[in-house]
Amino acid sequence: MLRLATFNLESFGERRGAPPLDARIAVLRPRLVALGADVLCLQEIDAGRAGPEAPRVLDALDRLLHGTPYASFRRAVSTVASGKGPADRHNLVTLSRMDFVDAVSIRHDFLPVQSLDLPHFGVTAIDFDRPLLHCSIRLEDGRLLDVVNLHLRAPLAVLPEEMRSRADGWESGVIWAEGYLLASLKRSGQALEARYLVERILAERPDALIAVCGDFNARSLELPVRLVSAAQRDTHTARLATAELVALADRVPAEHRFSVRYGEDAVLVDHILTSRSLAAVCRGVDIHNQTLIEEESAERLGAAFVDSTHAPVVATFDLG
Repeated sequence: MLRLATFNLESFGERRGAPPLDARIAVLRPRLVALGADVLCLQEIDAGRAGPEAPRVLDALDRLLHGTPYASFRRAVSTVASGKGPADRHNLVTLSRMDFVDAVSIRHDFLPVQSLDLPHFGVTAIDFDRPLLHCSIRLEDGRLLDVVNLHLRAPLAVLPEEMRSRADGWESGVIWAEGYLLASLKRSGQALEARYLVERILAERPDALIAVCGDFNARSLELPVRLVSAAQRDTHTARLATAELVALADRVPAEHRFSVRYGEDAVLVDHILTSRSLAAVCRGVDIHNQTLIEEESAERLGAAFVDSTHAPVVATFDLG
């Protein structure tokens, strides 16, 4: 059996105003161990540095994984646009018990940066906040498992440059609407790039074992998830059925199918989508949301909140 999990740890690292790292480790380490994952996709991992010229390192993550099976796992980390090391915040990390054949960050490799000219923003680039992290993993029987770790932009409106230092809100509803459109295009554009990547893998290996995992910042029927999945119910084309990615959380009872709580709503924004060949050998899916706290309640707690407002999702596969 192989266990694959995804978990957004939410700004995990040391920075001014953040919850004490030791307190976060005390809560999150047993949660990671309980997942028992062979492949673990993490989002929002911060990187620190010892000095202004020192390279960024994932020292907080090292402390979190110390003493766990994951400490000896192979590790792949997303990189900044220049390719020179991780970003200061919100990196993607994929941990694997098996060897990596390849691991690469993908940002605008398939979809060039587009721009949009809006009245209140001017010509604005629709560039992605973070890369995708694509890992090819060699399974014990020699086959490849392609894992795409992602964290799409949250649906929060982009601010015009002149408003970024202000704290008195938006000047008008239409400016907010333009900013929200830009954010939505960034989120959906990167989902489209993930779909391009999936199509390339399937063109090379039609029976490929593919998993796209992470925080989509989108519910199951929203555009980003549908773009990555390309489900037959959307394409209405039978010959494309083999290219569909299957949403594994659909196997979880509806009352337990959520990974975040927004007010009174419990919604699924963290997903594992797999190729049909991998979905066919899925033997179980679980969302560890039993102790999930509502987002605004967590915000009111401030630095006293040391957990994550996201629940990890884990799937088990029988690869024979």
